[in-house]
Amino acid sequence: MAPTEWKPIRTFEGIYEVSDLGLVRRVAPHRGYDHRGAGHILSTKSGPYARVELCNGPIRWRELVHRLVAGAFVPNPHGHSEINHIDGDKRNNRADNLEWVNHSQNMRHAHETGLKDERGERHPMSKLTADDVLAIRAEYDPPVVTLKALGDKYGVSESQISHIVRRMQWTHI
Repeated sequence: MAPTEWKPIRTFEGIYEVSDLGLVRRVAPHRGYDHRGAGHILSTKSGPYARVELCNGPIRWRELVHRLVAGAFVPNPHGHSEINHIDGDKRNNRADNLEWVNHSQNMRHAHETGLKDERGERHPMSKLTADDVLAIRAEYDPPVVTLKALGDKYGVSESQISHIVRRMQWTHI
């Protein structure tokens, strides 16, 4: 395994560095409340993405570790604004696991890898479950059971019921 490479963090040159393995360290002694000195590896804050707090005197800045790593080590010839974790692991911030992408590419990768699957009841706006959809399709029997009657029963619109029974929505079941 190659040794870790460190580069200065833009706007914090001489204070912090980031490594190609996704670590952030202080390179200058800290003035102020923190007794830790140069060489201290910063701990990351919890959440879906690792982040650190950088200080320069009274100025505090929170930054996502993957953005620091990509900014220092990953070429961005097309000027893309988003960073994709190639293996899908949001905590793997190694430079060789990151790539600059546009929003469309990032969303496509998330769907292809199953990281973002908001179909059906996983969708944050969904009022129905998969069982409801199967029941709607089974119960629909015009003119006895109408779209309106099913919409009233399940608390959705007539057009929503129509899309479900015609398999324009909830196509995955």
